[in-house]
Amino acid sequence: FESKMTDIKGILNITGSAYDKLGGKIREVGKKSTFTITQMAGAAKYMAMAGMKSDAIGGSLKSVSNLAMVGGMDVDQSADIMTNIMTSMGIDPSKSGQSSAVADVITGVMTKTNVGIQEIGQSMAYVGGIASQTGQSMTDTAVAIGILGDNGIKGSRAGTNMRQMFLKLAAPTAKASKMMEKLGVNIHDIGANGKLKLKPIGDLLEQFKKSGAGIAEFKEIFGVRGGAAFSALVGGAEKYHRILKEINEEGGGVT
Repeated sequence: FESKMTDIKGILNITGSAYDKLGGKIREVGKKSTFTITQMAGAAKYMAMAGMKSDAIGGSLKSVSNLAMVGGMDVDQSADIMTNIMTSMGIDPSKSGQSSAVADVITGVMTKTNVGIQEIGQSMAYVGGIASQTGQSMTDTAVAIGILGDNGIKGSRAGTNMRQMFLKLAAPTAKASKMMEKLGVNIHDIGANGKLKLKPIGDLLEQFKKSGAGIAEFKEIFGVRGGAAFSALVGGAEKYHRILKEINEEGGGVT
């Protein structure tokens, strides 16, 4: 424990009351969880290495501990996956409350769909960047990963399929644009800067579902892999919206 705390002290460059406060929080959460204080300190070290400040780490420890317990893995590994997801989605780790909210979203998706924490992490490694660039929230993206998991599309496969889906939407071919126009689907909103931005996943699912489009249209618009993923998402649209609502109502949503 002391060794890990020394590492944390060096990474965060903290001393005195700030150091004592974080150490106290690690001990407090460790004593109330299934993990030892040394394991909790290991998780805190990963969060510090990801750029999180001491107060943000202290406020996240309980959520990270719960995430690890539900996911059935070591707490430091859970913290590592969580911070990797935050990086891929462009979420500021130093912003208060963000990391605990991310942990709560991952936990929610795991308990409501057929995916584990490692599978979510693998998927996010492939799709997180493009999802963020196209304006999708971390919550929307994670729930979509869960729905794909229910359909047997998991891990890197889910991530690569979703990545192709977003890439095709970001720069649709002329043929795909014409088909979406024929279907009456509008994939864009006007952003605050006056520029076009991609609509949230949930809105897209509802539009395509109402259009009556099927796998043939999806493959034409999104490609073979992207089309398979989008078809599964449209089929699971009702569950997608239900889970999204539940997670947001539980206070775990992340923009």
